[in-house]
Amino acid sequence: MKDINLIPDESKNPVLKADAEKKGISVKSIILTVIILSVAAAGFFSPRLYVKTLENEAVSIQDELNSDKYTEIKKVNTDIAAAQDEISVKKAVIEDISKNSVDILELTNYVEQAAPLGISVNGIQYTNSKLTVKGYSKDSTAIAEYMANLTRVDLLTDYAANAKFAYEKANTSLEYTLEFTKSKRED
Repeated sequence: MKDINLIPDESKNPVLKADAEKKGISVKSIILTVIILSVAAAGFFSPRLYVKTLENEAVSIQDELNSDKYTEIKKVNTDIAAAQDEISVKKAVIEDISKNSVDILELTNYVEQAAPLGISVNGIQYTNSKLTVKGYSKDSTAIAEYMANLTRVDLLTDYAANAKFAYEKANTSLEYTLEFTKSKRED
């Protein structure tokens, strides 16, 4: 009778089996090593490549901005900056005038309302920070009262310290001149 051998040939020869396994492991390890090295290389070189690309783009953009194509825009920008400087200077002047302005109509009304009986006002002059009131009166007491009334007016409180008056006799009435000079205060 014949022997039937059900054991495969690979199990009978252990050397063949080990060689087959070594060949499979080495191919796998080579593929795995190649993959790992390629990922590491990509991780190492890709940021440097990206930075170099960005540097090249920056240089090209800078060259584009320095080209003749944008000289008109640069000129317009400098004109706008100069105009803004002029506007800011003018705004400062307007704010200064607004801060130091005197309402002339209001001042005229105060001067008129403060005059007692017997006082006539012939002229009011306001220049810079000096107010001059000229007129006639029948007696010097009315002039003094008029000056006291003017120094109490809210609009002239800064002027009171430098107020002075002089009068001269002209026929029967007295001619007076009241001068109020704004005192200099540190704000």
